[in-house]
Amino acid sequence: MKSRNCSVDCLKLCLAIFICLWHFGLWKPLNGTMIVSFFFVISGYYLFRKFDVGSTKGISAYKYSYNRLKIIAPYYLISLILFFFILNIQILFDNSLGFISELLQLISEAFCLQSSGVFASGINYPLWQLSALLISSFFMFSLLKWNRDLVEGAIAPLSALLVFTYIVNVKMNEDILFSTVHNLFYLPLIRSWGGISLGVALYKLFNHLAAIIRKMHYYIRILLILLSIGLLFLWRNDMLSLFPFCFIFSFCLSNNLSLRKRIPLDKISLSLYCNHAIVIYVIKHYFTPFYSDSPIPLTIVIYLIVTIVYSILFVLIIDKLKPVIARVYRKLIFKTL
Repeated sequence: MKSRNCSVDCLKLCLAIFICLWHFGLWKPLNGTMIVSFFFVISGYYLFRKFDVGSTKGISAYKYSYNRLKIIAPYYLISLILFFFILNIQILFDNSLGFISELLQLISEAFCLQSSGVFASGINYPLWQLSALLISSFFMFSLLKWNRDLVEGAIAPLSALLVFTYIVNVKMNEDILFSTVHNLFYLPLIRSWGGISLGVALYKLFNHLAAIIRKMHYYIRILLILLSIGLLFLWRNDMLSLFPFCFIFSFCLSNNLSLRKRIPLDKISLSLYCNHAIVIYVIKHYFTPFYSDSPIPLTIVIYLIVTIVYSILFVLIIDKLKPVIARVYRKLIFKTL
């Protein structure tokens, strides 16, 4: 089995850090909406790559989704439960019936269904992205199994075009925003479907561009990647940011970092995504004077350090407990499906 691309994992880690900054609110170097779209594009690329390398034979969409959910479940569930108790610790002691009511609302999120268009609420709010990703990936996988050529040549490009055109119009006219519509046109699902479709549609382009970059002179590659990063920040609030991102992603595909020791960058990125809302909540609610009175740069630095250290420790602890968590999750969740 081919090893992971550490360059892509580094890119995903950087994007996760930018998401952490975006939700913290004091400094937003990149647009959170676009960063999440980048994640979806990367997921679409790797989903289609499974078909390209022939690793989907005998695998159904249900099995594919199960395997993905099994990977994220330990980190996802524990972060969700921790955040739930931090939010509702006072209710637990003051109003047990109210706590039970809140606990019932946790069910849809435990099943990763908060972005299904049926359940619109979420306790650990950044996790909507994982829910939307799993649901959209399931449908994309099903379509690719049905007719790969039609999806790659028509359905995926058309879906991406329609979705990103819609998102541009949403920015200009908020009256057509479907964020409160509870069906398949629910905005999180639309965003995830558009990003995944774009990743599938541009799969061959990404590979071709990566092959070209690989042949470039070292200094030319460095110059182009610096230019792309500059344009990404310049166009951070615009759909144009997709163009420099595509080059940056292709650059990462063409240059797989060689690390002496395997560092679980992918797990740290997932942990950052799952846990940064907990850190934000604790800082804002239990350290309000620090958040309000400290200089913004100092607040941001301390927040990032705490979030990253906590996320790394979270990965180390969960990896030790993963067999137990996976077994319990499988018994309680999957046997009820």
